[in-house]
Amino acid sequence: MIFEMYTHADRLVYLQNTLGNKIVVLKEPDELGQVKISVEVISSIDIMEIFHAGIRFGMDEMQKVFIKQ
Repeated sequence: MIFEMYTHADRLVYLQNTLGNKIVVLKEPDELGQVKISVEVISSIDIMEIFHAGIRFGMDEMQKVFIKQ
């Protein structure tokens, strides 16, 4: 199954690192930084990988906050 969604450009890198060629950029970032992508989902593992890519992004962003202090 292929589905389309919007994500922020900063998060796109995490999805691409996790899912590789299953991610296709459909539209470049708009003025808010949102990128339209399509994702090829072959199994439930792909959904789990999308979730974990989001977790990794969040952990990296929070780490930046704590390192600055």
